[in-house]
Amino acid sequence: MRRLHCAAYLLVLSLIATNAAAQRLPQAPKQSPSCPDCEPRPKRFWRASAELFVDWWIPWAVNYYIRDAEFAKVTPKSWWDNITGDWVWDDNNFQTNQFAHPMHGNYYFNSFRSNGYNFWSSSIGAIVGSYGWECCGETHPPAPNDMINTALGGITLGEMFWRLSNLTLDNRARGSERTWREIGGFALSPWNGFNRLLDGRVNDVHDNPPEWRPAWAQASLDVGSRFIGSKGNSFDVLSDPLRDLAVTFRLIYGRPTLDLVGKPFSTFSLTGELGLGTDRQKLNILSARGNLGGKVLHSGEKALHILAARLQYDYYFFPTADTAFNAVVYEYGGQSFTGGINSSFILGSGWRLLTEEYLRGVAIGAVRSDFYEISGEGRNYDFGPGLGAGLQATIGKPGKVLFTGAYGGTWIHTLNGTDYDHYLAQGSLDARWYVSSRFGIGARYDYAYRQSTPSDPAVGPVTSIKVPQARLFISTAIPRWSTID
Repeated sequence: MRRLHCAAYLLVLSLIATNAAAQRLPQAPKQSPSCPDCEPRPKRFWRASAELFVDWWIPWAVNYYIRDAEFAKVTPKSWWDNITGDWVWDDNNFQTNQFAHPMHGNYYFNSFRSNGYNFWSSSIGAIVGSYGWECCGETHPPAPNDMINTALGGITLGEMFWRLSNLTLDNRARGSERTWREIGGFALSPWNGFNRLLDGRVNDVHDNPPEWRPAWAQASLDVGSRFIGSKGNSFDVLSDPLRDLAVTFRLIYGRPTLDLVGKPFSTFSLTGELGLGTDRQKLNILSARGNLGGKVLHSGEKALHILAARLQYDYYFFPTADTAFNAVVYEYGGQSFTGGINSSFILGSGWRLLTEEYLRGVAIGAVRSDFYEISGEGRNYDFGPGLGAGLQATIGKPGKVLFTGAYGGTWIHTLNGTDYDHYLAQGSLDARWYVSSRFGIGARYDYAYRQSTPSDPAVGPVTSIKVPQARLFISTAIPRWSTID
């Protein structure tokens, strides 16, 4: 149930964030002397450091005073042992390693981001925060998977939540609207809201920084029936599938092509999905990807091509109807970097074509294993880096009709786990028609595939699994559809 609350928190508050921009996009509020949030902001190193310490102290205190956990009984000796000793891959369950750790890394990141530091400096804060916990927050030896997941996942989610928090806020609002905006901004980024309260900015009326409002933003909330194949072939959705209600939130923040050359995460995408079946984990997908930098390759009247690099966080967990923690149809989580060419074409009569071809480097990936002996808190997956590639194309008339096709494949080499390497593939076809600028209907087909290959035939057989999904849904555009500049 707590995982459902976390997922609902993400979807609902992101919905609040994009609604905050509904009547404000596009806009470019002017700079003025009465804009304390404008860049450059004063840097408060000692306050940021104190808040980072609080990020460490709270989980330690819960484990030490409430749970009476042995691993929380740290001493100077345990600190020194961890600093000088060997690192060990941990056995936490999938949700802890691939969701909880990156979410906590987001707080490390925003301890500094909300105290005047830019994206890159705050990223150092996330890395320091992650290492500080690994060495000194518990007696367990430091784990490389925790370090990477917390740091890189924290950077991705941290900058995303920071920008959504600011999108929700409006320094010109008054009364109850101002109160609800401040509450929403605090919920999305607690350190941002806390520091605004400390600085006395929650009631001051003044200009908004231009950075708070992207040139364009569009989200959709899709609700409908989902059919998950369970027989092992691509058309299981037509024969006795698992059925449930799926709620999917998708957001594009910033112009998806042109803003790739802007500051980090001046454009990013977010996908969150809840599967509301009975007795099954609710959070099925959480994926976020933001730009790190870009270079214009060609800019013409009808076409734009940009070479861009991005940072990506992924969490995919498709359970079966079985409530056991290891009853998983498809499971993958990871931190990765992508680089490729993004193009935008104006086709005439309001039609647009967006394409992307990319290569992927996975810093750390977690893949469900058929042969891993379940251990510790419930680990049933392999860890390792990987390489991949993919492409995506969207063609349509914004606000009227959209067609999207995507396919990507990733190879993961196991460093810790079984003697198997894994190939993962994901493809999708999405079609939607908007009856009005606000409401529409759509259909979607998703395909997930995993093949696990042993390092030596004597280890065991090659295994594979196919997970098709089909859905029909009603879609709500947030805000009302507008043209991409």
